[in-house]
Amino acid sequence: MKADQMTLRELAGMIDHTDLHAYATDADMEKLCGEAAMNHFAMVAVNPYPVALCKKLLQGSGVHVGAAVAFPLGQTDIESKVAETKQAIRDGAEEIDYVLNIGKLRMGDDDYIRREMQEIVSACREAGVLVKVIFENCYLSKDEIRRAAEIAREVRPDYIKTSTGFGTGGATVEDVRIMKETVGDLVKVKAAGGIRTAADFKAMIEAGAERIGTSAGVKIMEELKAERRKTPRLFTLLPEEYVCTPDSMAIDRDGSLILSCPNYADDQMSGCVIRIDKDRKIQKWFDVPVHPETGIARNMGICFDRDWNLYICDNQGWSGREDLAFKGRMLKVSFNEDRSVKEWHTVASGMEHPNGVKIYGDYMYVTQSYLTKVPCDEGLMSCVYRFPLDARDIEITNTLADESYIFATFVTKNPVCVYGVDGIEIDRKHRLFVGNYGDAEVEMFVLDEKGDMVSRELYAKDPLELNSTDGMIMDEETGILYIADFNHNAIVAVLPDRSVQRLAQSPDCDGLDGSLDQPGEPIIWDGRLIASCFDLVTDETKFNTAHEMPATMSEIDLL
Repeated sequence: MKADQMTLRELAGMIDHTDLHAYATDADMEKLCGEAAMNHFAMVAVNPYPVALCKKLLQGSGVHVGAAVAFPLGQTDIESKVAETKQAIRDGAEEIDYVLNIGKLRMGDDDYIRREMQEIVSACREAGVLVKVIFENCYLSKDEIRRAAEIAREVRPDYIKTSTGFGTGGATVEDVRIMKETVGDLVKVKAAGGIRTAADFKAMIEAGAERIGTSAGVKIMEELKAERRKTPRLFTLLPEEYVCTPDSMAIDRDGSLILSCPNYADDQMSGCVIRIDKDRKIQKWFDVPVHPETGIARNMGICFDRDWNLYICDNQGWSGREDLAFKGRMLKVSFNEDRSVKEWHTVASGMEHPNGVKIYGDYMYVTQSYLTKVPCDEGLMSCVYRFPLDARDIEITNTLADESYIFATFVTKNPVCVYGVDGIEIDRKHRLFVGNYGDAEVEMFVLDEKGDMVSRELYAKDPLELNSTDGMIMDEETGILYIADFNHNAIVAVLPDRSVQRLAQSPDCDGLDGSLDQPGEPIIWDGRLIASCFDLVTDETKFNTAHEMPATMSEIDLL
């Protein structure tokens, strides 16, 4: 088994997060369980007394509670071990790690070791819990390790385990290999004791271990994540004469990368759309039609339909200026054969905060990040609107009176980052993904052929890896959803197993070397991940502290 070929979620699911100290307090158990749940570890390994507390703390988390029995010496009789096992199970233990009678094994009393193992395995099987047999290899010869493993091969506990971590030595690669070679696929191997680094962790897995017991699980996961992070590079600097704030992207029919630039950083610079060809030559494509009342355009999300018309979210109110409030628009722009603008019209107007747009069938789906006219005791209300592609001049009220156009509503509960739905993507499997920005989570909607909702569920959330959900793009080849984490200057990947992995991250920067400077949206173009760098918002939730020019774009290798 190769650790480098496994996902971070799979690796985390091999860790038994451990605190078996005699002086462990309830507060230590709360910390242990919180870390295990946050990191998606397999189990917490604790002494029998705090099992009930840990069971309560981990309810609904998917993390098991494991009890150490006859720990760490193994020097109690069989009846006592069975009684301790059953009591731990009654208290809520879902896994048992017991220490075999090391003296009996060294004396050659294999019948005793076999009977002890059979009785404890039987008690666990009756209760439907996993059982692991701890050998404490530091006190055993290689022949004694093989003999204990051969007995386990007969009795079939779920795991055999190298060490308690309290002996004179811990797990070694050689011992893990001996144990695995002896039991084959009939019994799994757990390595424990002295495993404190990602290198140790990976070595044990490649030797054959399928569980790792360690008190350094959080540190190990941080090291594994750091190993997998990619370094962003400079894709391009953007022309200062017409770009100060880049945002959404799309790919035109000739393969050019199209970039929407709302230009919020300069009140005198209206929004435009630029074209970047395959040679990275940049030119302004067109100025977005200005609002008749405000005299500016503030274009954010963009998307082409099957006829290569471009739909644009004109988010007039994003800046918070009162004179621009509730003047957002959805625009449709059509083009001549030479890609010059042919005509345009308004699809919908009066919108509070239109942000992102994607198209499915005959409809556009638009994230509206605020519905402040709708009172909500739980937090901020926002929604996804759905408009027909051929619609014109829809007047939006920004209330639930728009129900014929509201596809779904959302509530953002985070009181610190009060911003609703933002990023949006639709893949070839008829799945609509919507990011709740402030709550840093992604919901998934399955659509039928008509574009109606079949189902809705939480798709991804991981506070350790994802802090906000701006623009997103699905890699149809791999099933990986890439998300711009605007708050934390990061690009995050949600893998097909729904595990979340921070792919790249930069500190506060000016982006001139390619570092991520408040990424607003990623897109896959020419085999790379391209990110626009918004670089404007500065508050307590953001890494960004200042706006710099010129505006930049970054590129990152795909997973």
